Amino acid sequence: MGQPTAHALGTVYGCLLNSRSQWRAAELIALAAPYQAAPKHPVLFVKPRNTFNATPTVSVPRGHEALSVGASLSLVFMPNFAINPTLVTESIESVATDSIAWCQLMIDWHLPHSASSGGFYRPPLKFNAHDGLLGLGAPRVAIGGPLAELALIELVLEIDGVDVLSWRLTNTVRSPSQLLVDVTAFMTPQPLDALMLGHATGPNGELPLARLGQHVKLHSPTHPSLGSITQTLVAE
Repeated sequence: MGQPTAHALGTVYGCLLNSRSQWRAAELIALAAPYQAAPKHPVLFVKPRNTFNATPTVSVPRGHEALSVGASLSLVFMPNFAINPTLVTESIESVATDSIAWCQLMIDWHLPHSASSGGFYRPPLKFNAHDGLLGLGAPRVAIGGPLAELALIELVLEIDGVDVLSWRLTNTVRSPSQLLVDVTAFMTPQPLDALMLGHATGPNGELPLARLGQHVKLHSPTHPSLGSITQTLVAE
């Protein structure tokens, strides 16, 4: 397979509450009305195509001065994807042959909101669907070893050259392999669909904020072959 372009994607799905700290911060609110119970299955959302952005800049919508930074790693499904019952134990090389086309760093930018502000569940499109609010890294088929080793990946977020967050995929409610199993139990990904594995969050479950003019970089020191994303926030 030739090197795909950053925009060669189908539907991009994200998974809410897959960060352990994010889950803890929202769990009590989930027990209140109207939900009255924590979700038992993955809670997915979609980033529409107008948000796809592989450029060096991100436009902050008018009237705002900052964006939340949802650093993530996504898995992109092969055109001939088929649910594989042995997915959790196969090597990434064999998975890449019939299930996973590539891995891709992404930054899920959105206007700041949280469970406590009442905007976390079913958030309005105004929070996350503005043009250019999904930063796309380069496609990479770059992980070796068992699929479970995806959980060992560390993501580091820098703002203006300073590390503000370090997050491992071991800090997820569902590991990457378990999330794949649970998602494919109720839906079949289409060719080149992408699944973000969760947001990198701090101890309180909140996402970092970046302000106008700041330079944001996402990379993986444990797996540098994943490349990096660097984007600057500019006024719309």
